[in-house]
Amino acid sequence: MELEPREREREREREREREREREREREREREREKEREQERERERERERERERERERERERERNGDQERGRKIGIQRESKRGRERSREREREREREREREREREREREREREREREREREREREREREREREKWRSRKSIYNNGRRVQLPNWDDTGDIPVETLARFEKDVKRTDTGFLAIATEVENDGEEASETPEKIKELLKEFQDILPDDLPNELPPYRTHQHEIVEEPGSKPTFRAPYRLSPMELTDMKKQIEYLLAKGLIRPSTSPYGAPVLFTPKPDGSLRMCIDYRALNKQTIKNKYPIPRIHDLLDQLRGATVFSKLDLRSGYWQIRMADNSIHKTAFRTRYGSYEYLVMPFGLTNAPATFQAEMNHILRPLLDECVVVYLDDILIYSRDMKQHVEHLRRVFEILRRERFYVKLSKSEFALEKVQFLGHMVSAQGVHVDPKKIEAVRTWKTPENVKELQQFLGFANYYNRFVPQYAKIAAPLTNLLKKNTPYKWEPKHQEAVEQLKQAVTSAPVLILPDPERDYVIEADASDQAVGAVLMQDQGNGLQPIAYLSKKLHGAELNYPIHDKEALAIIIAFKAWRCYLEGRRTTVYTDHCSLKYLKTQPNLSRRQVRWIDFLETHFHYDIVYKPGHKNKADALSRPAHVAAIQVEGMNPLLKGLFTHGYAIDPEIPLAEKRHLLQWDSDIAYRKGSTKIWVPNYPPLRQLLLEEYHDVLYAGHFGSNKTLTGIAKHYYWPHMADDVQKFVTSCDTCQRMKSSKQKKAGLLQPLPLPEQPWQVVSLDFITGLPPTTSSHDAILVVIDKFSKMGHFIPTHTTARTEETAQLFVRHIISQHGIPTTLISDRDPKFTSKFWKELMSLLGTKLAMSSAYHPQTDGQTERLNQIVEQLLRAACRDDISKWDLHLPVLEFAYNNATHAATGQTPFFLCYGRHPLTPQKPTASATVQPVRIKDRV
Repeated sequence: MELEPREREREREREREREREREREREREREREKEREQERERERERERERERERERERERERNGDQERGRKIGIQRESKRGRERSREREREREREREREREREREREREREREREREREREREREREREREKWRSRKSIYNNGRRVQLPNWDDTGDIPVETLARFEKDVKRTDTGFLAIATEVENDGEEASETPEKIKELLKEFQDILPDDLPNELPPYRTHQHEIVEEPGSKPTFRAPYRLSPMELTDMKKQIEYLLAKGLIRPSTSPYGAPVLFTPKPDGSLRMCIDYRALNKQTIKNKYPIPRIHDLLDQLRGATVFSKLDLRSGYWQIRMADNSIHKTAFRTRYGSYEYLVMPFGLTNAPATFQAEMNHILRPLLDECVVVYLDDILIYSRDMKQHVEHLRRVFEILRRERFYVKLSKSEFALEKVQFLGHMVSAQGVHVDPKKIEAVRTWKTPENVKELQQFLGFANYYNRFVPQYAKIAAPLTNLLKKNTPYKWEPKHQEAVEQLKQAVTSAPVLILPDPERDYVIEADASDQAVGAVLMQDQGNGLQPIAYLSKKLHGAELNYPIHDKEALAIIIAFKAWRCYLEGRRTTVYTDHCSLKYLKTQPNLSRRQVRWIDFLETHFHYDIVYKPGHKNKADALSRPAHVAAIQVEGMNPLLKGLFTHGYAIDPEIPLAEKRHLLQWDSDIAYRKGSTKIWVPNYPPLRQLLLEEYHDVLYAGHFGSNKTLTGIAKHYYWPHMADDVQKFVTSCDTCQRMKSSKQKKAGLLQPLPLPEQPWQVVSLDFITGLPPTTSSHDAILVVIDKFSKMGHFIPTHTTARTEETAQLFVRHIISQHGIPTTLISDRDPKFTSKFWKELMSLLGTKLAMSSAYHPQTDGQTERLNQIVEQLLRAACRDDISKWDLHLPVLEFAYNNATHAATGQTPFFLCYGRHPLTPQKPTASATVQPVRIKDRV
């Protein structure tokens, strides 16, 4: 009970304590409120201070504006004064520039006057030259006129009848026959530009300036824009190191481009280096290496015209003019958003093009598009355009002047400028895109013929690709192109090692011959019907497209294709049909809508459309032909079919009897006439090439009839004459069998050689004693290992020669017979070796000789050491060590005895011909002639029945 009052007391005490706590909390709250009020008062004070500061700032701003306004006014007035001064200076500079331009124009006029004077002088010189021609006689060789001296100058040339010449040839070893025909002067003169065209050029002289104007070209429909692939970064490369001469030339060219306004200084992140290439005249052309930029540029697929389509447009034209735009690319502007991408770097700074530079990947497409746009009304009417080459063609001169005027008017309107010095007008024959075009048709440009004639043998895949690219450009002119080029194209296959063999060299020579002797192709007339001759062989198919335009059937184009894969297994009927299908597909652009006659030497193809049982392949072929073409198939025997040669092997297709000696051809004709009965078993092996000459089927060997005088003449030609060499029966048989065939020919050759009186009297025995010799390692290429020796003890000649230096190549067995004398010093022998061997074949790696003092001397050893040639000496008194050279010495002696049986005082004059005879004879060890193994071809000889009778023109006095 007592606890309860105490508990209540404590509760009251606690309540009083809580009340005091609440009072203290209220006191603290009042304190905080007071502090907040003080903070708000301080904030208001700060705001008033900021307002006062802003007021002071506004006051200072008002004062500063007045001061700045005063200063700006002074500056503006000063700037206007300076601007007026600069404007007056620019006006004076423009006046000076106009004066300089007038001076340059006066200088150009003086230069044009000097050029006209020089042209008049050249014309007078041409007239004097024509006067010389009129006073001289001319001969024609292979269709080309050859100038002779005054006719009286040839009075010392002996002239013989044909009968006298034949007798002289029988009495002597060699003879040369020249046949010349006197012709009247044809009045050939250089054509002159017609007066109307001269007047036209004078009228449009403003688009024929000597240089581009000093201003940018106008904005055109097409500007060149460089569009890069997404994510591409600016390309830049450090400048290349250049020679002092290149630096000097670069500085001049940059100054020229700056003066013309074609480039400007650049700060672009792009930058391509500069390099130089030589021009034909020896000067340097500055090129920009844009390869890195081109790699990331999106390619413009604008179509560049097909060259064959352009040439087809020229049908019927007789007058041509060719325009060349002056720096055509520089007459197209760069798009504003691409200028910085053309920047190039030099040691003189970075620059960028304002016009389209050379070297950009899409530049040809842009230029072709612009040319097509401005000349569109005249395309296919009188103009063809290929990039900056503009060709105007017309049927007559009156029409041509009008066409030229229309083209010039367009160029003037569009402000395009023409380079007069590279343009040609009113031509009857024009060079265009590597072809010569005239009213007669199209043929290969003579400059390209000279280029392919001198083309060196490809030494790697890249050079082979370049050669095939050049040759393929003219495959339209080359019958059997695919077959001839097959060995070369096989070298380009993947995983095929590049190993050059004689068959490859032969293919190169055949392609060179085919291009250099390409025929003239007529241009197709779409209003006339076409003729196709097609044929097939085991390896290839071929065809020729022809048309009769009033002069009989003439070729338009040749086609051949190598068979691949399953095509090689087609039956002959399907191969012949495939040749027709390939021809129609290739020439579809000509043949659709015209009647076409197809000649084939496969008789069953006449019934291709009507035969009851057809394979699915044949059904597809017939459906293709019937859907698109109007055609007839006519049977024509193979020997009358021109395309037959297109599908045959190269050595068969090359048969040409026109070059055969007329006397020899007459003997063949007479022999066939008196021996007409060829055994039936042999008839199956003959290919009747024409009505006069019979050939072994599948080869170029001529069938020799059973006419003893003819066969005797051939045996003498291949054995008795000086350049035949009086070799044994094997070499004689090999030589004659290259070109001729008759039954039991080997027996006839054996009998003839064994009965040769000269061989029996002049040749010594070759039997040697038995013994054991160690052969030397075989070389891997011609003229790598060389043997040499002397033949001494010969009678002195009128040139004081009494010895022969004999040099032989161990690989090809080719030999050189060099006249010398026994007293020759080592230095003289070294000179002979350099002049005759090293200059023609290079430095050998190994030299085999006996121990002659000349070859063991210190001079000889040091010379060979400097050349890097290893000396291999034979054992003393044991010449069998170098049996190859010893055997050749015997052959040379035998040849000399046979050649000099009447006069031994001039044996050195016979050595060149005997050397040729030896190198052109088949060697028993290799089965080939040394000449072929060394050069990859057989030489042209008088024995060869198909040798061309045409040669390059030479002066008569050089031959007499």
